[in-house]
Amino acid sequence: MSRPSVLVAAVVLAAVVGVLVWGSARPPDGPVEPRWDHTRCARCGMLLSEPRFAAQVQREDGTVLHYDDPGCLLAHDEAVRGALADAHAVYFHHASEPRWLALDEVGFVPAETTPMDFGMAAVEIDAQPGAWTVAEALARARAHVEAAP
Repeated sequence: MSRPSVLVAAVVLAAVVGVLVWGSARPPDGPVEPRWDHTRCARCGMLLSEPRFAAQVQREDGTVLHYDDPGCLLAHDEAVRGALADAHAVYFHHASEPRWLALDEVGFVPAETTPMDFGMAAVEIDAQPGAWTVAEALARARAHVEAAP
């Protein structure tokens, strides 16, 4: 291979790598499905295995933090002092439908059994009278953590 060909190949390779790195540092467009039974919760480390309780925070750098319980996300947010406000997007899996709810449309209802016993499930706040707001769910998550042995 001639020297100019090697130079051209190196420039093309560098451009491809640059595009891949730049593209991977962008936040996703919408919710990201975790690899069920393989992805670990960002707070407690349990494997995500129950879609109806999953949640996620997407950061501006493209990082996606997955949670196995809505309370884990809320308690983790509390621990890191309001990361929800700095997130690119936040999603909670609907408790009874195969879809995700964005932070601005989510509410929470009591759930008897959840992966980490926070006792809440995500629903569409406008469709569920009496659903807790995010602020009320944050307070419940805080109380749950404080009551833990």
